[in-house]
Amino acid sequence: MNAPWDTSLGGDPILAGSGESDGADQRKAAYIGLTVLLVVAFFGLRKIQWTGSGALHTIMEAMATLLSGSWPWCAFTPPKTTHSC
Repeated sequence: MNAPWDTSLGGDPILAGSGESDGADQRKAAYIGLTVLLVVAFFGLRKIQWTGSGALHTIMEAMATLLSGSWPWCAFTPPKTTHSC
Protein backbone atom coordinates (compact mmCIF):
# COMPACT_ATOMS: atom_id res chain seq x y z
CA MET A 1 0.00 0.00 0.00
CA ASN A 2 1.43 3.36 -0.97
CA ALA A 3 1.66 6.25 1.46
CA PRO A 4 -0.40 9.36 0.61
CA TRP A 5 2.78 11.30 -0.15
CA ASP A 6 4.21 8.58 -2.41
CA THR A 7 4.40 9.87 -5.98
CA SER A 8 6.16 6.82 -7.42
CA LEU A 9 3.07 6.00 -9.48
CA GLY A 10 3.13 9.47 -11.02
CA GLY A 11 0.54 12.18 -10.94
CA ASP A 12 -0.50 14.60 -8.26
CA PRO A 13 -0.44 13.10 -4.73
CA ILE A 14 -3.42 15.22 -3.70
CA LEU A 15 -5.58 14.10 -6.61
CA ALA A 16 -4.37 10.50 -6.47
CA GLY A 17 -6.80 9.59 -3.70
CA SER A 18 -9.83 11.36 -5.11
CA GLY A 19 -12.22 8.53 -4.18
CA GLU A 20 -13.49 9.12 -0.65
CA SER A 21 -13.10 6.20 1.71
CA ASP A 22 -14.53 5.46 5.14
CA GLY A 23 -11.47 7.10 6.70
CA ALA A 24 -12.14 10.33 4.84
CA ASP A 25 -15.77 10.33 5.93
CA GLN A 26 -14.77 9.75 9.56
CA ARG A 27 -12.20 12.53 9.38
CA LYS A 28 -14.75 14.90 7.84
CA ALA A 29 -17.27 14.08 10.60
CA ALA A 30 -14.58 14.65 13.25
CA TYR A 31 -13.69 18.06 11.77
CA ILE A 32 -17.33 19.11 11.67
CA GLY A 33 -17.88 17.93 15.23
CA LEU A 34 -14.79 19.74 16.47
CA THR A 35 -15.84 22.93 14.70
CA VAL A 36 -19.30 22.83 16.29
CA LEU A 37 -17.77 22.13 19.71
CA LEU A 38 -15.34 25.05 19.42
CA VAL A 39 -18.05 27.48 18.28
CA VAL A 40 -20.35 26.45 21.15
CA ALA A 41 -17.45 26.71 23.64
CA PHE A 42 -16.56 30.16 22.31
CA PHE A 43 -20.04 31.55 22.82
CA GLY A 44 -20.37 29.83 26.20
CA LEU A 45 -17.04 31.03 27.59
CA ARG A 46 -16.66 34.52 26.16
CA LYS A 47 -18.65 36.22 28.94
CA ILE A 48 -16.67 34.63 31.79
CA GLN A 49 -14.27 37.01 33.53
CA TRP A 50 -10.66 35.95 34.17
CA THR A 51 -10.22 35.31 37.91
CA GLY A 52 -6.61 34.09 37.96
CA SER A 53 -3.50 36.12 38.66
CA GLY A 54 -1.42 37.84 36.04
CA ALA A 55 1.41 35.37 36.67
CA LEU A 56 -0.85 32.37 36.02
CA HIS A 57 -2.05 33.95 32.80
CA THR A 58 1.55 34.50 31.67
CA ILE A 59 2.51 30.90 32.46
CA MET A 60 -0.50 29.57 30.57
CA GLU A 61 0.34 31.71 27.54
CA ALA A 62 3.96 30.52 27.62
CA MET A 63 2.84 26.88 27.72
CA ALA A 64 0.41 27.45 24.84
CA THR A 65 3.18 29.06 22.81
CA LEU A 66 5.52 26.11 23.42
CA LEU A 67 2.81 23.59 22.51
CA SER A 68 1.84 25.44 19.35
CA GLY A 69 5.47 25.48 18.26
CA SER A 70 5.78 21.71 18.56
CA TRP A 71 2.98 20.68 16.17
CA PRO A 72 4.88 21.26 12.90
CA TRP A 73 7.59 18.84 14.00
CA CYS A 74 5.02 16.16 14.76
CA ALA A 75 2.79 16.88 11.77
CA PHE A 76 5.43 17.01 9.06
CA THR A 77 7.79 14.25 10.20
CA PRO A 78 7.23 11.05 8.20
CA PRO A 79 5.67 8.30 10.35
CA LYS A 80 8.61 5.90 9.80
CA THR A 81 10.71 7.69 12.44
CA THR A 82 10.94 6.43 16.01
CA HIS A 83 9.53 9.49 17.77
CA SER A 84 6.02 9.54 19.16
CA CYS A 85 3.90 12.67 19.35
